[in-house]
Amino acid sequence: MTQNPSPSTATLLVGVEPDQSPTVLNAVAPLAAQLQARVVCVHVHTGRFITQRLPENLAEASPAISGSAHPDEQEVPFPQGLRDHLAEVFDPLHVSWEAREVEGDPAKALAQLAEELDANMIVVGTRRKGWRNRMEQFIDGSIAVSLSHRQGRPVLVVPQVANESGRLPWEG
Repeated sequence: MTQNPSPSTATLLVGVEPDQSPTVLNAVAPLAAQLQARVVCVHVHTGRFITQRLPENLAEASPAISGSAHPDEQEVPFPQGLRDHLAEVFDPLHVSWEAREVEGDPAKALAQLAEELDANMIVVGTRRKGWRNRMEQFIDGSIAVSLSHRQGRPVLVVPQVANESGRLPWEG
């Protein structure tokens, strides 16, 4: 449900992934409804990285791993299953939302788009539990930490897993 927002409409930029815990969207949807904010959900394709931004806001990209992408390759579309899930979450609350696919380093891509959209807040989820995710964070670092240290917009970090009691902090 994409609508043209008025200039005074707040914008929440939300990092999303196909297998993300529902806690992130479940936290954002009522907040956006209460604030009457539009939500821009961003999926970052990490297979290619922006190497140069040109004056007309065009970008030259290179594959993350040499030879993994052909220069004439079509842009990666926003995952349809994720788009359908966003509609299920936001449409019943009458929240204006849109889905965008960007490329590159997730923290840099989210910060750049937040700047372009003049977003009021960036929302991301914590990493999921598990050995693979701990290794990924060790190698790549935390998106939330990178965002909070390298740009001036507020960053809301939503836990994707319950605490020791088995409940998320906002669950009654």
